[in-house]
Amino acid sequence: MKKFLITALLLALLSFSLSASDFSFGISGNFGSINTNYDLSVPGLGSISDSNKITQWAVSTFFDLKLADIYIGLKFHDISITDNEGTLDERNTYLFFGVTLKYPFVITKNIEFFPYLGFDYSRFMNCEGNEDGDNYNLRRGDLHASDYFDFVNLNLGLGLDYIINSNFYIRGQFHYTFQSNSDLQEDLTELYKKAGAHLSITQNGPVFYLAVGYRL
Repeated sequence: MKKFLITALLLALLSFSLSASDFSFGISGNFGSINTNYDLSVPGLGSISDSNKITQWAVSTFFDLKLADIYIGLKFHDISITDNEGTLDERNTYLFFGVTLKYPFVITKNIEFFPYLGFDYSRFMNCEGNEDGDNYNLRRGDLHASDYFDFVNLNLGLGLDYIINSNFYIRGQFHYTFQSNSDLQEDLTELYKKAGAHLSITQNGPVFYLAVGYRL
């Protein structure tokens, strides 16, 4: 149901944005750091917390319709953990698409500033990693991987367009992203709940964008 509602929302935002007359398109790249925080409490035993950092980078194509952006691309999550239990190096690849709603303000003839709110859906494609010297590879369709690792992001941020000429512009963006838990993580929290414990998983972090656009 959650994925159906997100898809319906993205389609509704897409229909709204297509009503705009000002159109441009371009390519973008982003880089960010997503912190995953785990808080486990067990009645009678106390609480423990842990966290790990995911390095995110992505490339995408975007279509700008003045008050909204539509984008699709590839997103990569890199995880590297070394502790007393061993080492883990992993890369997860996702196909992602989404919509951003924005409201631009003209600062000067060459500069536009805009706050924005965005949603995107990341569809798991494959995972490659090495744990303590053992390689593994998981692709969409293997076991429960069809949708087990998919997730949704809510993005709140600010952007700036520098207009080079009547056609080309450079865009910089910064947003803070709030990432939903995957079905795998939801199952994990439910497993602890059945055992009488409480596990909370939160994921968020900053993301930076740089893009080049062409206005028709």
